[in-house]
Amino acid sequence: MTDNGNPPDGSVQAGPPSSGKSATRFDTIKVYLKDASFEAPSTPKIFTRSDVKLAHDIQIAIDYHLVDKTNHISEIILKATVTAAHEDTTVYLAEVHQAGVFRIQHPDANTRQIMIEVACPGILLPFAREELNNLVTKGGFGAFLLAPVNFESLYRSKQQPKDSEPAQTH
Repeated sequence: MTDNGNPPDGSVQAGPPSSGKSATRFDTIKVYLKDASFEAPSTPKIFTRSDVKLAHDIQIAIDYHLVDKTNHISEIILKATVTAAHEDTTVYLAEVHQAGVFRIQHPDANTRQIMIEVACPGILLPFAREELNNLVTKGGFGAFLLAPVNFESLYRSKQQPKDSEPAQTH
């Protein structure tokens, strides 16, 4: 144990270890690139044009599954897709599946879900951002910096009931 009572491996534990309740624990076990792809269907012709103005469409998704129920270990995958287009033509498409293995242990299911959909993607985003930039620049295009993502806001908006659903009548 370190001076703050947490193990020296960098994990965080909450609550007394001897209590009968399930302890809270959040560990990043491994961060890795699960999949990456880059397509540039408009090359090389696009490089000869000087009037190209790229419009970017960015899609972010989170996927997760339990790997080891006994040890509370999950794989979280942050999927980031960038499609750059000029007029109606796709110039490039870059996609990264940045993954991590996390120990997520908490007695409250809602808190666990927040850890899965907010904390873990927040850890994975800088790695995905770097990989997307590498793919785009190695594809011959200018640097691409994925803007910060507010995963907490995305999570909260997903939890709110849909206002557009019609009221049911009996």
